[in-house]
Amino acid sequence: MRSRRRGASGCPRTSTSRRTARWATTRTAPDLLENLAKALFAVLDSDGDKRISSDEFAAYLAFRGVSGEDAPLVFQRLDLDRDSYLSQREIARSLRVFHLNNDGLHAPGGIFLGIH
Repeated sequence: MRSRRRGASGCPRTSTSRRTARWATTRTAPDLLENLAKALFAVLDSDGDKRISSDEFAAYLAFRGVSGEDAPLVFQRLDLDRDSYLSQREIARSLRVFHLNNDGLHAPGGIFLGIH
């Protein structure tokens, strides 16, 4: 009887393609985008008030190399409810539109991936 090789975790090793296929079938694109939105929101909400101000967003854009004069326009495109703050829901929606609707590279969600 041939023994199976075991990985560092002690579990039998599987081929990379089988692991990838199993991972891909357990997660959907919307789930992954929602998790990405949560992570981005946590990073951008520097004061922890559960909303992203235009100043917090401008700091992120400056880090990404986007000019200060473009920051208000980008913020306005993402602020769907026009309350002068970005919510996690607005970030998630912009990511979904960018990734799932194929509206081109100029959809507002692309800013989170460095596409502007």
